[in-house]
Amino acid sequence: GLMMANLMSVGSNQANQNAFISGITDEGAMSVRFGAGANYANKHNAPFRVLDNGKVYGSDMEITGGKIARFNISGNTLSGQGIADPNDYLEIKSSGSILSYKKSLSSGRESYALINNDDSILNGNKNNILRLWGRDVNNYTPYNALSIRADGQYATALNIESGDIRVGGEVGYTGSVFLGNRLVYIKNGIIIRV
Repeated sequence: GLMMANLMSVGSNQANQNAFISGITDEGAMSVRFGAGANYANKHNAPFRVLDNGKVYGSDMEITGGKIARFNISGNTLSGQGIADPNDYLEIKSSGSILSYKKSLSSGRESYALINNDDSILNGNKNNILRLWGRDVNNYTPYNALSIRADGQYATALNIESGDIRVGGEVGYTGSVFLGNRLVYIKNGIIIRV
């Protein structure tokens, strides 16, 4: 049968009520309709609560599957495709791996951004921590695979703390050479002092 009430609370006894369903509209769309982990008097502090407008609050939720908007949850992976273009794709794994892929249907241009990704094919069969990869098979328009900008008096656009610089698989030259009558110091193929 039908049971109606403004408020239904549950718990182990009268003094220990820890979940509720409420039909009381005291804050309009922000009125708490469902709560767990607190009684109705402490509804705004309930670890899990659902408002009249559908908003859900959870302080310790474990979601192992389903969807959040257009993102799919599967095991340790959160992934989603673009709305306008299904070729747009983003994948985040709990291991710290991120893959972003975009392909323009009009130009055919593709771009990948990989962080800590162990896919050997996308990662160029190398152990790259970060890989940016762009392909423009139709030579549609000029583009940059990497663009860095740092404005301000003390800004540095790129700081290489250590490691080699490779161009086409070869490590850049380190040493000094005379150019004209000037001694030029080069490190990993980059002029560092004249």
